[in-house]
Amino acid sequence: MHRYIVEDRIEGLYGLPGEVVRSDIRVEERNYVGDLNDLVAEAYEHGFAFAKVEEGLYYYVCYDGHPASWDPKGDMPGGFNLLIEEFKGKEPMLFFINRNKFDTQGRYPYTLSITNPLALFDFYSGRLHVNVILDIAAISTKFEHHGMEATLMDDGDVALILVNKDPAKANDRWDMFISRHFFERVAYEFLSLDWFVEENARRVEISTYTEQELSVFQVSTDGDEILDTRLLQM
Repeated sequence: MHRYIVEDRIEGLYGLPGEVVRSDIRVEERNYVGDLNDLVAEAYEHGFAFAKVEEGLYYYVCYDGHPASWDPKGDMPGGFNLLIEEFKGKEPMLFFINRNKFDTQGRYPYTLSITNPLALFDFYSGRLHVNVILDIAAISTKFEHHGMEATLMDDGDVALILVNKDPAKANDRWDMFISRHFFERVAYEFLSLDWFVEENARRVEISTYTEQELSVFQVSTDGDEILDTRLLQM
């Protein structure tokens, strides 16, 4: 790991086969840390808070130190009926952020994401529950707007496969595998889903890379035809 941080490339990172290369992001990162902390404050006041922070991206926060954190009539956490109503007919993907509070995968630390010291303590002690929910259909739709088909994978390493569907860019795009670690940053680092889609849409464009970067990825070409164009985006 130390060598990877210093040199930006390493064989067998996390036990994955082949060489992993770190490269700069193409689009300036956007996040909803401010919205998260607003919802945390709301959860302390009302027991829970739920909001759509972006199309296809939702936050649900519950503080069990408040009486309204549990709905005895519905026998469910307070405000959970809002999620049920919102996701009728949809396919949600829920991330219970507390499960990863001791994660060692090199993510942005929660000590910086949660700005209220008491809330941070309650998060780690299990009294403040933070959830991020993605609408799977919205993910596909956002990639479709960029002329790509996104397929979710049930795989420990790969989360998404992107395939070009734009005939006008048949010679300027490659297919891409997006790692689960990179995909889950949207939830665990409170990033914008729109940013995630835009960033990876740029990464499949061969023209956005320098010749040196392309040589690192070892893309095989024959004239204008791409023969082997699959990348694993970490």
